[in-house]
Amino acid sequence: MWRKSESTKVLKATKSLATEWANMEGVPNDRLLDPVREARRKKDLDEGRLRDIEWSKCFCEETGKWYRINGKHTSNMLSKQETIPSDLQIAVQTYHADTLADAADLYATFDDRSSLRTLGDISKATMAAVPELVEFPKKFIGLAVTGMSLAIDGIPPPKRISAADKARRLVTDTQFVIWLHEIFISEKTAKHLWRGPVVAAIYSTYQKNRKDAFQFWILVRDETSTSPNTADRKLARWLNSVSIDNGQGAIAPRHKKTNTKECMAKCLTAWNAWRKGMPSDLKYYPEKRIPAPI
Repeated sequence: MWRKSESTKVLKATKSLATEWANMEGVPNDRLLDPVREARRKKDLDEGRLRDIEWSKCFCEETGKWYRINGKHTSNMLSKQETIPSDLQIAVQTYHADTLADAADLYATFDDRSSLRTLGDISKATMAAVPELVEFPKKFIGLAVTGMSLAIDGIPPPKRISAADKARRLVTDTQFVIWLHEIFISEKTAKHLWRGPVVAAIYSTYQKNRKDAFQFWILVRDETSTSPNTADRKLARWLNSVSIDNGQGAIAPRHKKTNTKECMAKCLTAWNAWRKGMPSDLKYYPEKRIPAPI
């Protein structure tokens, strides 16, 4: 768990304080310093529009280290100034975390619009706190989080789900991510599967029957069924012929377009037919709900 360990301290902004914060170690896989974002803060300072700033740090019991949680861009910008307005103040918040995963969870709570942290930023920080996932490609981790979120939250989700809540599923569903990686191996070996709604369908079938799900998706990946008319072979051909309408997962511009809902629906229609040992023409009805996996 993480917790606030001291009351907020309001300090005068100084070059030495900014330098200390700029040089402080960030949480593992913290987003890189963005020169454009830093320049915006400098412009705000020059034009007198830089409001009082909040910086946060956390001591992690597991590693015995302090980590900067918030304040990278403003501290780097202020550390480079010859003079800093005498009335500029910094609200410093201090936290304590039991584990590195807890520190990553704290980092994820700073994903409001003003912080401009993306799902990718937060997923990378969370991933670093889960040893089993550290070596996985960041693109794969992002895809896994997107797919799990589509399966759990629905299309479209009933309400805005924060990036922090989405990334936290890397911790709660670590075993699924490891299992999924065995199917994907790399983007080149499973290119037609590298789409959010496909991973959402995979996650749904995994929840139903892990053993059958692994067999089915390997068949879809490799197109190794003996008959070209099986549901898995038909799904593989269809996935290889379409492009998601947002441009993600496109294989070639000549392919016809589909959408997130249709893609997930066809995947689960094929799964249900395969489980029954029946063929399927993968019919899709936009007005109907996405089929529940059997």
